[in-house]
Amino acid sequence: AFEVLELPKSANETEIKQAYRKLITQWHPDKRTNKSEEEKKIATEKSQEIIAAYQILTGKSKKEIDEELDKILNRMSKIAKSLFYGVHLSEKEIDLFEALSNKDLDQTKILLEQVQDINAQTINADRFPGKSILHYIVKNSCNNPKSGWIELLEGVLSKYGVNLINLNVISMLEGPPLNLACELGDLDIVNILLKYGAELDARILYFVLMDNKNDVAKVLLEHGAKIDADPKAEKLIIDSITKYSRSTVEMLLPYMSNRQKSRMLKSIDYSDHEKIDHNIELKELLLEAGADPEFCDKTERRWIIIVPALLFGAIGAALATMGIIPEITAIGVIATAVLSGIAGAVIGGIAGCLVDIAINQCCGNQQCAVQ
Repeated sequence: AFEVLELPKSANETEIKQAYRKLITQWHPDKRTNKSEEEKKIATEKSQEIIAAYQILTGKSKKEIDEELDKILNRMSKIAKSLFYGVHLSEKEIDLFEALSNKDLDQTKILLEQVQDINAQTINADRFPGKSILHYIVKNSCNNPKSGWIELLEGVLSKYGVNLINLNVISMLEGPPLNLACELGDLDIVNILLKYGAELDARILYFVLMDNKNDVAKVLLEHGAKIDADPKAEKLIIDSITKYSRSTVEMLLPYMSNRQKSRMLKSIDYSDHEKIDHNIELKELLLEAGADPEFCDKTERRWIIIVPALLFGAIGAALATMGIIPEITAIGVIATAVLSGIAGAVIGGIAGCLVDIAINQCCGNQQCAVQ
């Protein structure tokens, strides 16, 4: 028995108990649920040997051994859940996330009344922010209209309101709850979240459009989503036109400015021969909607002015500092360098403007749009 527990025969009661807990935790079959049947069999046999050895050395009854084992397994389970959901969470919060994961509506309702932080959030495997309580409720509500989860969602939002519950809490993988609802394509949940004040994000709109979820995209746009709310997202939305279906573009056009339509027209790539018919169809659609085929966006060429201005300014300041440009005695070296930099920036800016004008003339476009 001592050998099974990896102990010397001189081991005392405390050492026996510690060895038993260590080995049973290591070998219990519950720790090997993802292993092969052969490995599970070995673990079961090893566990039985450990339990038998412990019973011999302590003289405890089977009932006492079973009760002690249950306590050990419960402790193992709590530790595992804590590591899975987040060690920062309280026991009640972990129990709540477990109920949410198992879609146990009744238990969720009970535990929601017991947790202190309605904005509690898990961590994912990479230790980044995971799903919040709201994420789980939204996920369980989506596409389950008769399950009772939608009523729970509305009840939670109504009870806590936007001042207490964070509708825009970010999960590293899912984004905010609204993004999750949009991804799952549940219009009812999207509308509920928007009704209670979920923030609209142009990036969410981009992902919805890429999935050709036109009904969801239309809801977002009707609630005030702006294509140009985020310059990066706007560029993604416009540059991805050839990935959209015709119906997606038709849905999007009423919410776009002529500048955006014209930029979208410029983004069509006709070199993709597999999509040539589709792209020509989109071009005709955009032209009918008012896109300008001669459009050029001056905002995309501001670097032509900015870069020369910065470069000439830096050169002017450097030359003055090195003494190549004579110092103005009345104001000193530093002021001379500053003035030289300003003069250089002006010269560079003028040069950039001249280049920009030349480009416009070459393009034959006298009405470049300015954002």
